Amino acid sequence: MNSATDELIQVASFFFPHEAKFARAELEGENIPCYLDNERTLDVDWLLSNLLGGYRLLVPASFVEQARAILDSRISEEDLEAQAQAAGPPPDEV
Repeated sequence: MNSATDELIQVASFFFPHEAKFARAELEGENIPCYLDNERTLDVDWLLSNLLGGYRLLVPASFVEQARAILDSRISEEDLEAQAQAAGPPPDEV
């Protein structure tokens, strides 16, 4: 990182490791460089999560908008359940 525009900016934080690592994998899949701050510490002692602000997902400033757009487009489990209920039972169960 050579310039001020490459400063690392937090785009999200997570208290559960699987959520943080999934989000990192999503960004890496889109070729967005990212870093999970506190990962090593919290992998050893997850109870420190609240104290340290959780797993902090950081990206270079030049990727902030793109990263936030990707993370904001994710569908929550609650939304997926609501969509499944609205669709009704599968055809073979009718």
